[in-house]
Amino acid sequence: MPAQKNDPRGHPWWKHVPRERRSQALWRRHTSRLIVLLGSRRGRLSLVLLLYLGIVLVIARSGAGALSLVVLFPLLLVPALAGLAWWLTWDEYHR
Repeated sequence: MPAQKNDPRGHPWWKHVPRERRSQALWRRHTSRLIVLLGSRRGRLSLVLLLYLGIVLVIARSGAGALSLVVLFPLLLVPALAGLAWWLTWDEYHR
């Protein structure tokens, strides 16, 4: 497997890490990156969005397909409404 840009296995010092500690070092690296990601606004928003979509999938799998469509409306309509508001505001000030 080729080493990625931020992968510690591509670092020249990686060969000096003892073999029995390499998995622990990789695990610590992954958990610290996950904590940093969840600390950011983008990470929290992604987590909430995934949780919301998970709930929609559970509702859809339980046989309430029409209800899951109603639950999806905010995800579809809010960005469209925000785009419309932005376009109307831009149009008002650039005419």
